[in-house]
Amino acid sequence: MLTKHFGHDSCYRISGDEFLVIRTDSAAEGFDEAAGEFERLVKSENTPIAAIGWHCQSALAVETVVTKAETNMYMDKQLFYESHPEYKRDAVELRFRNETDFLMDVLTESYQVLLFADLEKDSYRILRQKSSSVNQGEAAEGLYSVRNDIFCDKFVSDEFVKLRRSVGSIANLREQLKTEKRLICDYRLKDGQWRESTFWKMESDERGVPSKIMYYSQDIDHSMIDRISRRTEAERKYSMIAGLREVYSGIFVIYLDTEKVVLDENLTLPDMIANYFDRDRACDEAREYLIREFLAEGQEEQFRKDTDLLSLRKALTDKKVVSFFYRIRPGFRRRDTYSYCKLSFFRPLSEEDDLLVLATKDITDVVKWARGGRSQREYQDIGA
Repeated sequence: MLTKHFGHDSCYRISGDEFLVIRTDSAAEGFDEAAGEFERLVKSENTPIAAIGWHCQSALAVETVVTKAETNMYMDKQLFYESHPEYKRDAVELRFRNETDFLMDVLTESYQVLLFADLEKDSYRILRQKSSSVNQGEAAEGLYSVRNDIFCDKFVSDEFVKLRRSVGSIANLREQLKTEKRLICDYRLKDGQWRESTFWKMESDERGVPSKIMYYSQDIDHSMIDRISRRTEAERKYSMIAGLREVYSGIFVIYLDTEKVVLDENLTLPDMIANYFDRDRACDEAREYLIREFLAEGQEEQFRKDTDLLSLRKALTDKKVVSFFYRIRPGFRRRDTYSYCKLSFFRPLSEEDDLLVLATKDITDVVKWARGGRSQREYQDIGA
């Protein structure tokens, strides 16, 4: 059934009765739809066949996705056994299968513990645990509130004890998970390791108050965080100009706090500009350089006014983008006559981002098309 639905090249047997599907050629929506269809197919049988979990993410490491998919599979299994106790095997949630443990040891060193908690009964059962100094000697089941307090006092760094205890308390979980499917808390341990804990709502009572949760935690790899941060920064900047269907010549980032401009990507900029911006430049210095070397005469004051940072910030308060059009002196881009350039300034996605994105574009060919061979026309009219 797996190979028919997903193809032979995507399916792997990873233990006696566990299978893994890895797809790298699908968008999130398409993969979720395919996985959902397979789940409906499997569960349409009269006799239960399998527990299923999946996760779709643009991840740096496959173990990140596999860990979350396996957690979802455990949740699916837990819900099934609660609805159909006639199929439940003795202590099935508490047994550690050697094959699965081996798989997780190979795939990741960050996966720590998976447990099921009954908030009404103030109890917990550990479904899965990876041996570590933090988890060593922990009971397989007991009072959830006691475990939460002991864990925080014994292992969580002092500055995060109050936060972690509060987030993981029964009172907070029953309140916050009324409207949220899950809560995530990042904190540091006494040994300096960062950890992420996830509290996932599994079941609510007749009043809608969460009664049962799944909890799992994993260490956070700082090298991975750095890589993710760099990628997120790039995605954030480029998402400002995504979907505009224009071919830009260059992309610059303007940092408002330091008033510096950085060439982020050279698409088709002339060498002279690219070489000038081979390092960070002060905005005032860059502005005068462009006026002196490239801007056609008569536009100097307008250019200074348009590119004033305070004016740009004010103009972008209610707009996502503001654009300006300028005439460039002959010789630029190896043209014998005047050429034209469009400068578009984009506001940040968040008010916390103290930066602007500048995208430049050569529009000389557009101007020629608009003129249609007629007499000279002011560039402002063409911009309008």
